[in-house]
Amino acid sequence: MYVLTIAILFYLAISWTTQWVLVRLYVRAVRSAASGDDTGELSESERPRITVLMPLRGADPFLPQAIRSVFENEYPDLRLRIVIDDGDDPAWKVVEETVKSLGTDKVCVSVLREKPPERSLICSSLIQAFDESEETCDLICFCAADMVVPANWYREMAKAMRDPEVGSLLGNRWYMSAEGRWGSLVRYAWNAGAVVLMWLFKIPWSGALALRPADVHRTGLRRMWETSMVEDVPVYDAMRRSGLEMRFVPSLTIVNREEIGLGGAFRFMKRQMIWARLYHPRWALVVAHSLMGLLSLAVPLAVAGWALAAREFGVAAWLFGGVAAYLAGEARLLGMLESSVCDVLRSRHEDATGLTIGRAVRLLPAIALTQFLYPLAVIACCFARVVHWRGIDYRILGRGKVRMIEYAPFRAAEQPADGQTSI
Repeated sequence: MYVLTIAILFYLAISWTTQWVLVRLYVRAVRSAASGDDTGELSESERPRITVLMPLRGADPFLPQAIRSVFENEYPDLRLRIVIDDGDDPAWKVVEETVKSLGTDKVCVSVLREKPPERSLICSSLIQAFDESEETCDLICFCAADMVVPANWYREMAKAMRDPEVGSLLGNRWYMSAEGRWGSLVRYAWNAGAVVLMWLFKIPWSGALALRPADVHRTGLRRMWETSMVEDVPVYDAMRRSGLEMRFVPSLTIVNREEIGLGGAFRFMKRQMIWARLYHPRWALVVAHSLMGLLSLAVPLAVAGWALAAREFGVAAWLFGGVAAYLAGEARLLGMLESSVCDVLRSRHEDATGLTIGRAVRLLPAIALTQFLYPLAVIACCFARVVHWRGIDYRILGRGKVRMIEYAPFRAAEQPADGQTSI
């Protein structure tokens, strides 16, 4: 048993060290990109016309702020095109009131006209918005209903896309909930690890995407959206096959302050893993990463229980101590990542308040819970044949192939009651 204990402790050390190296490389990439950023302003001739596409199904808690943030941006040549899923969707009232309060004529709002079953509703909305915008813009960007973008967001995108070798951009969202519910902390811990993997494997996030309409056609991305569940993950394959760079821009990091319950956090992780399974070529490495985390806790705790039953208290103490040290190390890695995010936020004068004392106290058990729930979400994803997303069930037919089982409009009764919880 002593040999097994030494092997387990060695594995914990190797697992944490590997993660530490990846986090260090990510933080270095963030700081390197920030220090090498060209802060020069775009000349008028370099400034592309930008259309922001916003598909809506349901009224997300921060939808009014998301719409306002687009027009509070410092970028001058900007239009917003909103496509709402249904004529009776709860989002209509929010959109109409918000647009009216802004007093702008740079918003086009329409209802989704076609809902083919071979793709998701969000892709149908984006295709409609793209087809109506491509002739009048030089860049298309995406804005989800939970995105409150900073004032320099679209200027940063335009600057990065000046390089013709760049086909799209890589950025991330970072969760900072005020209440710190258990589900919110689990999503926060999971997303922190996902941020590093998304940078390493070049997995795009739609909120940071900027695309030239010509590239959307040339790379076949427009055609891929016609049979896709998501708009962002297929971008990697389209850009890779076309020889275009996906450039990491750390300033394209956005904070999401919505809350979520534990069940919602698990479904969120599972859904994100399904997207990777369906569309990303390095899916096997994502699975390996999740299992590594499970082994880091499940095996030592199981052997420690066995040792207690055998009255090997010294062995059990070493294993429990190893797990505690591992979790403390994970919290340290989270702190390193949050520090790099806070640097980005401070650079644009945003609130960069880190972990509160209450959240910090619950962080270690939340990390442990995440280490168990994440691989369970991956395993569930591997066997999933149906994915539920915003009230709609989609059948998974194979890699990259889905079919909507039955369409139903989103109703106000499906809205979260507290105005803070993610849909």
